Amino acid sequence: MKSQRIAVAGGQGKIGKHIVEGLLEAKQRYSLELIIVLSRSGAPDITYAGNSAPVIAVDYTDQASLQSVLDQYQIDTVISTISGHTPDAFITSQENLLQAALKVPSFHRFAPSEFAIPSEQVADKIKLYQMKLPILQSLRRAKQQQQQQQQRPGGSFEFSIINCGMFMNYLGYGNTKPDGPKAHGYLARFPIIFDLSRRFADIPGDGEREIIYTHADDVGRFVAAATQLDVWEEYFDMAGEVATINEVLRMCEDVCGTKFDVKYNSREDILARMSSAPEKFMENFFMEGYLATIDGDSDAIRPNNLNKLVDVKPMGAHPKLKELSESYLLNSKNSGESETTHGNKVEIASENNKINGAKENTEPGEVISADGTLDLQNTANHISHITRKSVSNKMTPPPPPTLLGSQLKIAALSRAQIIQAPIFPPTLRATTVSSGSGGGDGNDTVGANAGQ
Repeated sequence: MKSQRIAVAGGQGKIGKHIVEGLLEAKQRYSLELIIVLSRSGAPDITYAGNSAPVIAVDYTDQASLQSVLDQYQIDTVISTISGHTPDAFITSQENLLQAALKVPSFHRFAPSEFAIPSEQVADKIKLYQMKLPILQSLRRAKQQQQQQQQRPGGSFEFSIINCGMFMNYLGYGNTKPDGPKAHGYLARFPIIFDLSRRFADIPGDGEREIIYTHADDVGRFVAAATQLDVWEEYFDMAGEVATINEVLRMCEDVCGTKFDVKYNSREDILARMSSAPEKFMENFFMEGYLATIDGDSDAIRPNNLNKLVDVKPMGAHPKLKELSESYLLNSKNSGESETTHGNKVEIASENNKINGAKENTEPGEVISADGTLDLQNTANHISHITRKSVSNKMTPPPPPTLLGSQLKIAALSRAQIIQAPIFPPTLRATTVSSGSGGGDGNDTVGANAGQ
C-alpha cells in the first residue's frame, strides 16, 4: 500500500532534511497528503518547493507521547534518520519510535536510520555500526508477529533498509570557490579519501575498489519515490554513479591540473594507524571503514534496486571532477536552483541554504564547530565506502584511464551487470558483483546514518 501520510524522524538536519525536501518536492506529483518532521526540539515549518512540513517536538524516551503524535496525524509511514548522543540513546530512540508506531492503526511502514552502507555487513569491522543492528531485529520480529495475526487496519506491516553508498557531495570537499561548502548540502563537512584543497588522496588498498556514489538530494528523491511503491522489500538500494577510487583520483588530478600526493594503504598500513587511545576514536573509525573497503564487505547492489523500480534519474558524475564537484554539485539545489529530471519532466527547485541547518542529527560524540564544520578530533560520523572488487596484493596503482566526453550514467542495475558507461574505456565499463546482502547507514555518512 502506497504511503500518504509520512513522518520523518530527525528531519531537521543532515540526510534527514534532504529526505524531507525530497518528499516536499514530490508532494503534488505523488499526491502525498501530509509530511511531518519529528524533532527533539520545536522549530518553524520546513518549507521547500512551495510545500511545508510542520516540525513536531517529541520525546524519544516516551513511547506514549510518540504514539499520541503519530496517531493524531494518522501517520502510515515512519522514516527514521535519528541518531543519539550515545549508542544506547540511539538504540532506545529507534525502538521507542517503532513500538509507538506499531500501536497506531494507520501505520504500516518503517524505514530505519540506515542509508549509506549495509550495517549488517560491516558491523564486525566498523564498531559504530553495531548500534544499528538491534532495530533490524525488532523490525523482523514485528513483521513476523504481524504475519501471525490478522491484518492490521492500515495494511500489513513492512519495512525497508535503504542504502545509497557514499554521498557524492563529499567529492566537493576542498572546493576553492566562495560557495564551495554548499556542495555538502546539509551534511557535515570533512574529507573522505579526497581533499582538493590539499591535493591529497588517502586511499584504502590499491584504489581498484569501486564505490557507489549518490548525491544527498537524490537520496531524498529516491526515498520519496519509494514511498509510492505498492510493496516494500526488506532492502532497497540506489546508485548515482559507480567508479573506482583510482578513476576518481584521475579526475581530481585533471581538474586541479596537478598530480596529487597519494597514499595507498595496505591492510598492514591501516592496522598500524589504529590505536586503543580514546583520542584516536575518529582515526580508528576511518581506518575501520578502510578495512571494510579493502575486504569488499559493503556490497549494496541487490535485486531490489530503486534505479530500476522508480522514475528518478539520479545525478551522475561528469568525466571531470571540476564539473562533478564544482559545477555539477554547486549547480544542484544548494546553489540556487536545480534541474531535476523525473522521467521526461524537468522541474526547477528554489534555493535553500543548507549550510546553517539544524544540528539535531549529530552522531554519538559529534561536535560541530561554530562555522558549521565538523570537529574531526571529537566527532563520530559514519563513513560509507561501498565497494565490491577483490583487492590485489600489489599496492601500485594502474595507469590512469582515458576519460571520454560524456557523462557516466547508471544503466539497469542488477547483480550481473551494474553499468554500461561511456566515460571509461571498454575494459572498465562492465562491472559485475557477487551476490550478498547488507544495509547501509545514511544519515550523514560517507554514506549515511552517519549523518543523521
